[in-house]
Amino acid sequence: MRLKKYLPNTSILKYKIQKNLNDVHFGEVLKGSIFTFLARGLGVFFALILQVIIARFYGADVLGVTELINSFLTTVVIFALMGTQVSILRFIPEYSNKYSPLIAFKVYRKILCFIILFAVVLSFITYLKADFIAGKIFKKPQFLSFFILAAFFVPIRSLYEYYMAVSRGLKLIKGFAFLQLSLSLSNLIILSILTLFFYQKFNPVYSLLAAFITTTLIGFILSELEFKKIKNLVINTNFIDSKSTIQSPKLLHLLFISFPMFLTKSMNYINNQVGVLLLGIFCSESEIGYYTIAVKLAMLISFILTAINSMIAPKFSELYYSGKLNELFQVARKSTKMIFWSTAPILISLIVFGKFVLLNFFGLNFIKSYTPLLIIIVGQFINAICGPVGYFLNMTGNERFVSFVILISCIINIVLGYALIPKYGINGSAVASAISIIFWNLTMVSFVKIKYKFLFIYNPLFFRCKK
Repeated sequence: MRLKKYLPNTSILKYKIQKNLNDVHFGEVLKGSIFTFLARGLGVFFALILQVIIARFYGADVLGVTELINSFLTTVVIFALMGTQVSILRFIPEYSNKYSPLIAFKVYRKILCFIILFAVVLSFITYLKADFIAGKIFKKPQFLSFFILAAFFVPIRSLYEYYMAVSRGLKLIKGFAFLQLSLSLSNLIILSILTLFFYQKFNPVYSLLAAFITTTLIGFILSELEFKKIKNLVINTNFIDSKSTIQSPKLLHLLFISFPMFLTKSMNYINNQVGVLLLGIFCSESEIGYYTIAVKLAMLISFILTAINSMIAPKFSELYYSGKLNELFQVARKSTKMIFWSTAPILISLIVFGKFVLLNFFGLNFIKSYTPLLIIIVGQFINAICGPVGYFLNMTGNERFVSFVILISCIINIVLGYALIPKYGINGSAVASAISIIFWNLTMVSFVKIKYKFLFIYNPLFFRCKK
């Protein structure tokens, strides 16, 4: 007889949770995901409060300018990182398991030096071309000073992304959760102080940049302390062996592996930011603000996926390079199932209560965000139910295929954006974004099904995610 015939529903749920927590591999992912889920949830909550404050006290135009500068800075930073914020998730567990934590530390430091140097170069180039960027590309010369200011923050923003990834690679669950939370929380605190005591129209831009400084410092401290602890443990115990003295891989080798991930990450960023960037070219700052709110609300669907992805990428790498394929597929299956059941209620709530939230929290003008919200929801839901398929492929040696698919989806997004935004505005941008997201998710799911005979989508009405 099956267990559920003897236990009440609450006991069955409790039993299943405990069983998953006791799973040697998925339990680690689940425990880490709970921390990051809570931190991500609080971060999203603080971010929404932040958006409400900006919308209420500064207006949709200032919100639009803030998002435009953030999108521009994000786009520059992906070139400074060259995919290392993804590859380091693979390098730390891979070199620690194959060789020694000391080799992993050398890899971390080697990439860190490269990022600092390259980010400074890009910062200088951005500063020199700020006039062209503001006046010719975005046709907003009145915001030249903000593009100049953003140029100086390229190294800081780059290190912020890198330290976030390093904390994940080191499996610093609480540290990564705290870093996730600290950006939105520090931004909210700084903006609240500026609004109350030093009110200026563009305070949201300054608070955002200041928040990156504080969070980057926290990430630096956490990463350095953890690596110092690992080094001391290796030196003071019997962990030192012949593998610890092996020379660390050359930087060119690391960048060669990182480059396909750079293409993937850059195209992902562009996919996420192209709507704002194209609206910055064709539409007013207010339209950018309306679109931004739609995106922020729709992202509530995928923040559970993000929380799980934060912990699962190093686990994929660890299991794959240890040859534990059965465990690898089991972790992927359970993660995808959990994502499905977690995102469905959020999807329904946004559809039902979306207008109420926009009207009562952001103001009457933000009702314009509801239609693009519904469109983006479709793409984000497909993104969620396809699970961590992109990370699975990146961590199992298929990074070149991933980069190719993301490149095609990015081209689709840009072409559709150019075609639709001039006529349909923020609705056209939402359609372009949703179609590109659906394309790359379903294409990668199909590839995994063909190559590994594993279906990443979980849908209890039609088929189950199974090996």
